[in-house]
Amino acid sequence: MIGLVRIIGLLFIGLFLVLGLAIYQNAPQEYQKIQWHDLISQDAIQPESLFANMNLNAISDSDPMAQEMLQDILAEWANAPMNELLNDQAVNISGYIVPLDWADNRSLSEFLLVPYFGACIHSPPPPANQIIYVKMDEPLKGARSMEEISLSGKLAIQRNDAAAMGVSGYTILPDEIKRYE
Repeated sequence: MIGLVRIIGLLFIGLFLVLGLAIYQNAPQEYQKIQWHDLISQDAIQPESLFANMNLNAISDSDPMAQEMLQDILAEWANAPMNELLNDQAVNISGYIVPLDWADNRSLSEFLLVPYFGACIHSPPPPANQIIYVKMDEPLKGARSMEEISLSGKLAIQRNDAAAMGVSGYTILPDEIKRYE
């Protein structure tokens, strides 16, 4: 009889542990609110240090030296170091949509998230550590270019240079997207 009571007691304890684990796994995800500067590694080179000994005011935009300097900056930015502490973290970040693939119904299944309006479209792209490649499980319907959104999901350090709009150093598969009204 005592053995049967022990077995039943152990079964109840096991049942409570399994139920508790299931409830814990289905609990809402906690997202760390991050800003764009959080994506920059502490080891990042400051772009202005590349040209510290030059008089930039003496160079015109059409000067071949200016073009060479721009290419040097873009090469540095394409290899900008990521913040390793944010790899595989659940984060929430706000930014602007740069579309990569429009469907006929104005929906997107992939886009870049950038820190400021006009990035990648009207100017050279930001550094790779300031561009997030977003891959959707379900297309985002009714999206607009440069629309401001906030998204939450698991951030991964994963380079994507397939987009003509810029090299991204991070990828996220969003769990939630909020549009600003």
